[in-house]
Amino acid sequence: MPPKVDSVTPEMIRVVFDKDPIGIHGRLTVIFRDLILNASRPHVDWLKQFIHDALRDAVNNFPSVIFVGEWAHLFADIDKEGYAVTLRFWAWGDDETHAMENLRSTFDILLALFKHVEKSARTPPAPSPVS
Repeated sequence: MPPKVDSVTPEMIRVVFDKDPIGIHGRLTVIFRDLILNASRPHVDWLKQFIHDALRDAVNNFPSVIFVGEWAHLFADIDKEGYAVTLRFWAWGDDETHAMENLRSTFDILLALFKHVEKSARTPPAPSPVS
């Protein structure tokens, strides 16, 4: 979807602009390579929390917003239902050029995030045994 005027920009972002900014948004989906982990609620919750904490603590994310969520999914290769982690993102600017510059910064943030995840989270923790 092309950049467009965003008349419903969140107030915390709107205060930076003199008028309705140009907004750009998208979504990136993340799954474990070991598909069975995507069917494990503890592993999916762990990955979402790890990404959230990394964005909060290790990556500066203004002037963009990145929302960490999940998307129900059928993993046909293993015939199991589970979840993909989704990162929805928004970037704004005074005009299309400025919005695209901020989108580039958002992609830099995502790159830094995934480098941090790759370096720090190679193996998710084993699920706790159920008593």
